[in-house]
Amino acid sequence: MARKPLPLGTHGEIRLYGNVDGRWVPKTKLARGIRLPRWRAVANYRNHAGETRQVERSGVSATDASNNLLTCFAEMNAARAITVVADAGASPTAPTVVADAGASPTALADTAVTSADRYLLSLLSPVPLITPGKPLTVSSRVIEAIPAFLERIREECAPTTVDRYVVTLKTHIIPGIGQLLFTECTVSRLQQFEAGLRSKQHLKPQERQQQVQPKKLAPTTRRVVREVTRGLLQIGVEAGILTHNPVKSMRRIVGGPQNAAKAVTVAAVPSLFAKIDGDKLARDADLPTITRALFGLGTRLGETMALSWQYINLSDEPITRTVFAGTPREETRKIPPKHLWINATITEPVGLGTQRTPVKTKRSNRIVAIPQFLQFELELRKSADVAEDAPVFPHPLTGAWRTSKDVGNALYTMRRRIGVPDFKSHVGRKTASTVLYESGFRGDDLADQFGHATGDFTRTHYVDAGTANPQAADILDRALSGASGFQA
Repeated sequence: MARKPLPLGTHGEIRLYGNVDGRWVPKTKLARGIRLPRWRAVANYRNHAGETRQVERSGVSATDASNNLLTCFAEMNAARAITVVADAGASPTAPTVVADAGASPTALADTAVTSADRYLLSLLSPVPLITPGKPLTVSSRVIEAIPAFLERIREECAPTTVDRYVVTLKTHIIPGIGQLLFTECTVSRLQQFEAGLRSKQHLKPQERQQQVQPKKLAPTTRRVVREVTRGLLQIGVEAGILTHNPVKSMRRIVGGPQNAAKAVTVAAVPSLFAKIDGDKLARDADLPTITRALFGLGTRLGETMALSWQYINLSDEPITRTVFAGTPREETRKIPPKHLWINATITEPVGLGTQRTPVKTKRSNRIVAIPQFLQFELELRKSADVAEDAPVFPHPLTGAWRTSKDVGNALYTMRRRIGVPDFKSHVGRKTASTVLYESGFRGDDLADQFGHATGDFTRTHYVDAGTANPQAADILDRALSGASGFQA
């Protein structure tokens, strides 16, 4: 039977070593009362991330070394630090040295445990699905649920979502709570873990070395971390280890995306198009027509890049098309005149290259009307000998499907050249939703156009918050002018 781990934030028996002629000798093998100039105190310590590591401190006497080690433990417990350890041997003659107790609680983000990296990488082979390990028990740690969790998300989630969850596991979950027992994952402990999440992604190398305090993770990223945590602990609930998933009792994460795209006014759109048309590099990257498609259709960038001529009906008669024939996602629809069918997106799953895959949700699988200005652009673009299954926006050099990352990089460099630093691909989608909302679109009409679950979601996250209904003043005037006692 495996030995029960130390409680979080506690240490084991302190072992003392004296330096005799350059060798560290256990105190138990030294003469009683011997005086030596150098001593080491060594003990196993289980930090608040659940990792048990050997820690050592030195001193001029055995008592001094022991006191220094106890002080180190007290400091780490006070800071509830998730310490980083060097990957050294565990022999008493070369004790593992723990990182400075005053280091950032998220110092582990930059120096992930090597064994954890190897463990996670061993699970990433996409085919075949990994085989779940031994059954989980009360003494199981959170990291042991990863095989079952990865198998589950590979069955239920899109490949890009799986990739994002794997990065979250490696970057935050394994270093933060991977070594905790399931029974140690209380609401308070998970809240402390979440409060300590930091991102060093935008720190310069010099700032990393100086241990500059990084910023907190954005709310959207923290929600992903929480979702992965919830999935892992749900494995423990289903195994009978936990009676309740503690993530469900955590405080709600407030806040939305940082630096989110904002809609532009209708009056500013012609000027924006003119700037893009006038930029040679933008024309070489095929950005003028792509930008018009983003504004005219309100599609996501991946959906726009996945447009194929066979699902665009520029004629005056309806056409019938089938998508993903021979697969579980096979579907046949009738496309009305001057409409197109949005049924796929371009993804780049790790190790699988660029792929045209089905959209994630049923609401994203939709048919939308083509604005007249965009019809004209597409008619000019479509040549007589173009293949029906060819991409509408192929890569300028290879003619293959073009990735969202490639177009996003082109847009990023373009916006600096044309003097529109806030322009992003989602600007077109938000502008389209704002225009339609101002024109009276509500509820399912909005949701159907943009592929959202509800119109309320579109209103909350896509319609420009600064936009007011121009008829509001007239309605209020008619209703309240008499009650105010003032008549014009």
